[in-house]
This record gives sequence, structure tokens and C-alpha cells, in this order.
Amino acid sequence: MNLPCRPTPTLSRTFRPIVALPALLSFVLAMAAVVLLAPAASAAPAAAINGAGKTGVQVQNLDPKLPAEIVAEFYTPQGQLAHSEVRPAVPPGASANFYQGGATSETGAPNLPKACVGAALVEAKNDGRVLAIVNDFTADDAGVPLTAAAYNAVSTARGATRVAVPLFRSRHTAAELSSGIQLMNLDPEESTSATITFFDESGAVIPGDADRNAMIAALGAHTWFAPSLSGIRDRGAVYGSALIESDRPVAVIVSESSLNGGTDTVAYNAVPLPGAGLDEETDAELAARSRLSMSVAVGLADVDAGDAPR
Repeated sequence: MNLPCRPTPTLSRTFRPIVALPALLSFVLAMAAVVLLAPAASAAPAAAINGAGKTGVQVQNLDPKLPAEIVAEFYTPQGQLAHSEVRPAVPPGASANFYQGGATSETGAPNLPKACVGAALVEAKNDGRVLAIVNDFTADDAGVPLTAAAYNAVSTARGATRVAVPLFRSRHTAAELSSGIQLMNLDPEESTSATITFFDESGAVIPGDADRNAMIAALGAHTWFAPSLSGIRDRGAVYGSALIESDRPVAVIVSESSLNGGTDTVAYNAVPLPGAGLDEETDAELAARSRLSMSVAVGLADVDAGDAPR
């Protein structure tokens, strides 16, 4: 029986606090972003298994002295646990690959069924610390790769209730570049509502209907595919930005592909905004970056043209 688990964010935690990685693997692993870029838990919003799209999550044990027990859990978009794998003793500094493409599973455990996409959570037990990346590719019937993309797994500490998407596209350029925006709910117990607002290249809001809203189960995921959404699908070539707002912290990745096969696939992590439900340390880090960017901009604006460096 095939599971409707088109990977959404993939979380990876180290249990130190828990860190979530939003990884979805319709293009990468887990629905949109296998979030494995964190010292604690990480999430991958997008993870794909066995179908034309395949995902691999590479996790490194950051401890210089001790082995780590690393667990990867794969969830359907509805938040149901579909599959789990364990690497009981990854050596210090070494890495483990959780590959959902078929017979190469290191443990020999059954992989997810074909045509399965969802989100994932990676954890290092006993206060371990990990980093992770998500690699996703598509292949033809003969197994020859057609497209490939990668993104950083997301630490649960970087989950936020307001997330910026700096660039989205719908049938943009001759390659018809189009974005899939994958979100993972990092809360392990409660569902969350989420809304996405799109802006065109001039900053004007692109009106839309109920398909801009979603209710996501705990550890579940959701994908907004720009060309299929109200207000966008009938506009032809469109590009701009987007803002996602939710009740509970989420992780988000953006996967961009060519509808006519004109270019390769790319993926990137959406940007959590300061003061949007982040843990204190992460919030302070992002706020400092914001102040730095603003002060630089103001400084440049205040420089007299005659004083500008040549």
C-alpha cells in the first residue's frame, strides 16, 4: 500500500533541546526540506522515496570523542509515522546516510513505498549533536539521473511562526521555472494553521482564495505549488516573494523546477524572521544580523558621493 507521504520538512533533533529540521522531499528529502543543519534536532521538510524522485539524508556526528545513536523518522503529510531507521553507533566525526532510493539501505530495513513523499525528523540520542544535508534527485525509468538539488536540514531551534520566502516563481522565463514551497509543522503534539501571502515583483499582494490556507498535523507537512494556486495559475509568468505565518513553529524549504525540463532543479531554505517564536539564542542571532544589515544600509545612504570609495 502506497503512503501519501510526499516528504515535507524533515526534522533532525539531537535531544539537547529538540531541534527540528523542516525537510520536505518532493524535491529533496521529506516534503520540502530535510532540516538537518542544527546542533540539536533537525527537520527535513521534503523527502521523497522510491519513485521518480529519491532522497538521501546525510547526517554527521559532531562529537569529537563519542559515537552517536542517530534515528531518522519519516512522516506522512498527515503526521503519521511511516518508517524509521537507526544507526546505533556512528563514530566520532563520521556520517550516516539515510537513503530512500531502494536496496542500499545500510540497515537492510524496508524503505518507504514508491510515490511516497513527506517530512522527516533526525535525532541524535543522549545529547548528541549532528549536522545534516538533504540530497534529492529524479531519474528516468533506467535510473539515469535527470535533476538534482540539495539543501540544509533545519534545526528545530530555527523553527518560526513567520517565515520569509525571498523568491518564488510560476512559469517564469522560457524554462517555466516554478516553485514548490514545503512547510513542516515542528510541534510534536499540536496541529497548526498556516497562511501564505504572495507578493509580485513590485511588492503588491497577489490576491488568492482558501488554497492559501492550510491546517497541518503535528510533524505533518504541506506543499504550496505556485502554478496551481488561485490568483497565480491564470497570470502566466509570475515571480515575486512570499510570507508564511503560522500558529506554531514551522520549517520551510523552497524547491524550484523547470516545467519543460529546460534547467536543473534547485532548492533553498526559507528564512525565519526575528521575534517569530524562535528560541532566545537564535532570535538574538537573527536580530543582530538584521541590525547589522540596517546599519550598513543607513551608513551607505549617509555617505556623501564625494566621500564614496573609488
